Amino acid sequence: MFGAKTYSVANVTSVSLSERMASYKIWLTLAIAAGVVVLPLLLVVSVFSREIAAVIFWISFLATSKGLAVAKNKKQTYYVRIGSASSETNVLSSEDRAYVENIIDAVNTAIKDRG
Repeated sequence: MFGAKTYSVANVTSVSLSERMASYKIWLTLAIAAGVVVLPLLLVVSVFSREIAAVIFWISFLATSKGLAVAKNKKQTYYVRIGSASSETNVLSSEDRAYVENIIDAVNTAIKDRG
């Protein structure tokens, strides 16, 4: 049983680990946009109003900080992937590789012991 779904061991032909790399693109793009694209705008606005320039600076600073912090903390996701005669399905996910490997070992043992 994985989550709310039960799988028959007789129908499971294989179990394996699959992984998905953490995606940093959107957060790094946000950080670069906030840090680089806003800078010329900040210089132009500062000529007319220092208060507005200060607001733009802090918004840019916060967006850059958020983007870098989230990108740094993104983790890889690991999946328990079971195969049957008709398809393969990711049935469980975790950021803890050892946990997923333990489940895969247990399912492999169950497949071997089914006789």
